[in-house]
Amino acid sequence: MRGGCLIAAVAAALFAAGCSREQAPAYSRATPVDSVRAMLNAIAQRDADQFRASYSKQADAAYVEAMAALLKASVELEKAATEKFNRDLARDLSGSAGAGAEDLRLLDEAVVETEGSTAVVRFHRPGGGERRLRLVREEGQWLLVGDDSADADTFAAAARRLRDLAEAMAQAAADLRADRFKGREARDVRTELRGRFVGLLMADRKQAQVGTSLGADWAEGRRISR
Repeated sequence: MRGGCLIAAVAAALFAAGCSREQAPAYSRATPVDSVRAMLNAIAQRDADQFRASYSKQADAAYVEAMAALLKASVELEKAATEKFNRDLARDLSGSAGAGAEDLRLLDEAVVETEGSTAVVRFHRPGGGERRLRLVREEGQWLLVGDDSADADTFAAAARRLRDLAEAMAQAAADLRADRFKGREARDVRTELRGRFVGLLMADRKQAQVGTSLGADWAEGRRISR
């Protein structure tokens, strides 16, 4: 969401649409909902390390690493676009404005089902439907294992698609730093780079679905395909 900072009802601190990454919230994983919030905040802040830290070793490692790579590539693309053009282009291309904000607000109404050292957090998706995130308690922390809204094949496909998008963003950042768009208008650069990203995502929308369900708005192309 553009237009300054918002207060997420479930967040412990202000976090914003494009506000400084230095405003990152505290990351607690003391309860199942805290852990889900930490994961979504990591996406919103594009903090790859905190995203990884939200997941158990039982989770799908390929998916976790693909999303972490995408978060890192998004940060690098924003830096490169800011250096070569302007902040608005950078935010638009990198998806830095408010990823996960809707999910964070909806956590207020989450239902938690706990049984021993396992839990399921259920809450509504921003676009409708329900999300069911599974967690386990390990060494005093609740960590994510998976999303029951998708099967293993869908997660594998999503991991490949997210990895492809991360590589495309990293290449775009490299192209910007190498001055391959020198002399061109920011609008033209935006159109070309968006085309690269949307082409990957639209190749198979189902493969991007899981990334979206975990709060990465731009993983489905909602931000970069406007």
